[in-house]
This record gives sequence, C-alpha cells and structure tokens, in this order.
Amino acid sequence: MADYDYVDITTGANYYGEGVLSIYTDKHFVWKRHIDFAVAGNAMVGGAGAFSGTDTMKIFNVVEGMMIDYVAVEVITAEGSTATIEIGDGADENGYLMAAALTTAGWYTPDGTYGGKYLSMDTPSHGMGKLYESADTIDVYFNHTTDDAVADFWIAGVYFSPIYVA
Repeated sequence: MADYDYVDITTGANYYGEGVLSIYTDKHFVWKRHIDFAVAGNAMVGGAGAFSGTDTMKIFNVVEGMMIDYVAVEVITAEGSTATIEIGDGADENGYLMAAALTTAGWYTPDGTYGGKYLSMDTPSHGMGKLYESADTIDVYFNHTTDDAVADFWIAGVYFSPIYVA
C-alpha cells in the first residue's frame, strides 16, 4: 500500500500540471481538481504508472474550521477494466463517496447508492457534511488497479474561522 500526495502541502499547488478551479467568497468555496490517472501514475508511481488496489491519493488539503458539505466525481474518460474508488479522509475512507466506478463516464454524487456517512441522508444523524477540527486531507482510495481514467473531483463547503472547540 502506498500513500501519494497529489498536492503540494505548502502551496496547495498541483505537482503534476493540472489546475484547481476555485470559486469562493470569504466563507463559501467550491473546488475542482482534474486528474488524469495516466499522467499522475507515471509521475507518482513510476514504471507502468498504475495505482494499485491498495493505494491512496491525497487530492485536497482541508484546514481547521472547514466544513465539507458536498463531494461529487465526474468520470470523463472511463477506465478500460474494473476500477472503483472511495472518497474519504483519514477518519473514514468512504465517508463521502463509496464504490464510484471509474469504468463508466458520468457523475457520482452522495445519493443512497454512493453516499458515504458524512453526506448520505440515508444514514441517521449524518448527511450534513463534516466539520474539520484539525487539518486533514480529502483522499481517493483505490479498490482496483487504475491507470487510464480521467475524472474531475468536486468539493464544496464553508470555512468557519476561527473555530472554537469547547
């Protein structure tokens, strides 16, 4: 199992040439990260450039006081073989999205099929998002070998600053 950091933690810049689209006010934000898994795999994994079914890729940094209240994935180019991913964080690897298939172009949103406990309204006492009381990352957890897919990852949220925790 390998853990890959797709963002430069000191600047938030992408290491491998793909930009982050950010739309925000002082408190609300929408971020998009475009990932070509072939390009990222060649740069990060080396050799064949494929992520294995036990790898993790950090794709967004979150800081204390951020509440992530929506996550979506748009698969633009499908993977040629079976490939699913989970979207989560250090506390729950599928807290946002689970079993999103990279084999079909289209959208994966936190509905009753793909929603993790942070966002799914089907889970009692959840569905409102997650407030981060300390810095963390939003991560992609690979369930299968992935090396051809291209996808856009979206997160939306609110930034509460400063946060006071009793």
